[in-house]
Parts: sequence; structure tokens; C-alpha cells
Amino acid sequence: MGRWISAYECFSEKVFNESIEMHEKALDRIIQLESTVIFSRPKWCNGKRINEALVARGQKYYRVHVKRKFPNEPGFWEDNWFDNIDNELSIFEMAGWKCGALLCTDAMFLEDARELRAQGAEVIFVPRATSRSCDNLWHDTLSLIARHNGCYVISSNRSRSENSLIDFSGLGFFFARR
Repeated sequence: MGRWISAYECFSEKVFNESIEMHEKALDRIIQLESTVIFSRPKWCNGKRINEALVARGQKYYRVHVKRKFPNEPGFWEDNWFDNIDNELSIFEMAGWKCGALLCTDAMFLEDARELRAQGAEVIFVPRATSRSCDNLWHDTLSLIARHNGCYVISSNRSRSENSLIDFSGLGFFFARR
């Protein structure tokens, strides 16, 4: 939704707040859908800049995860844009399934997926914003999470960039537990 703010190395409070506004407008539309949507948004929380995962269902939405691991490399300067806050991983229920969520690079740290599975997660959602050049890496990582933990992994990917700095592939994955 909107421009990919982490493509810019230098943090701008103005740009961050504009992104929050854009996500709030999108959330107003998302909660009108007659389906369940899992997505992330930037937000101020107790003076900290966070990237939170939300589940929107019906006219309601709730936080299911706050991103914990941030890259800091060209095109993905997230560590410059977000604060790392102390937060616990937790599971939530959706349609009778015990679920967990990780945001993008959180999934590269396999211990987080293991912790969610230890808490009983049967499905792990991983919304991401990743470039086309990394599709194989993400395929392998998410497949490994599913096989190693015996859970389903469902991952969506951003499909376009308004500022043309990143070539997001839009390629999503669904891996069955084995």
C-alpha cells in the first residue's frame, strides 16, 4: 500500500506519518470486505515506530504480531525506519486453526517459527515485501519452516512498488506440513 518507505535509507517522520495515513485509509476499505485479510502496517506505539501484522475480519481487526527482525541494506532500510520493541510471539485462532504470524525477515530466523509451533500453531502466515531476485531464497526458507515444524506456511508478497526502486515479484507460497 503506497510507496515503499524502507527503500529510502534516511528516515523521515513526514513520510512515515504519510504512510500511516495511507494504511489507515486502506484499513477502512479492508474491513468492508467479506473475507479475512492479514497484512502489515506502520504505526506509532508508545513513542516507538513499529511494523505490526493485523488480521481484519468483518468489521473488526486485531494485532497478531509486531515485527522483530529488520534488514538494513539497499532497498530495505527497515532498521532505520522501525524500532525493535520487546514483544512476545503468540498464537491466535482463525476458522478453528491455531495460527501464528511472522513478518517477512522474521521468518529468516527459524527459532521464531519453532517457538510458534511449540505454542501450538498449525498455520504460520508470513506476509512479505521481497524482491523478485530473492524468490528462490524465500521458497526454500518457507518450505523448510513447514517441513521442519510440521505446520502449514502461507505467505503473500507485495506485488508492485510505486517508487520503482524495488522489483517486488508478488509471488506467494503455500506449503503443506509433512
